[in-house]
Amino acid sequence: MGSDAGGGVMPIYPPEPDPFNCVMCGRDCPKKWHDPARREYPPLCWNCEQYGWRQGPLTQNPDQRLIKQIGALSEAITGAAWGKIDGRA
Repeated sequence: MGSDAGGGVMPIYPPEPDPFNCVMCGRDCPKKWHDPARREYPPLCWNCEQYGWRQGPLTQNPDQRLIKQIGALSEAITGAAWGKIDGRA
């Protein structure tokens, strides 16, 4: 058995996505090279995913990022729905 010099497991990141526009802010993504842990995945850019409507710590964990994307999208849909109900949209 070999030893793990780093003391941890190296994560495997999915391949880089094709260019897309963020559904919340409309920004072109990705514009430049990013650290694989902070790569933008459709449908949200890193900024909207991490800082948008969702509270909680910043995370690079792929599973937690998916949860944050779902939360941010549901908050945006809820806000738009309440705007329609109140007559603001």
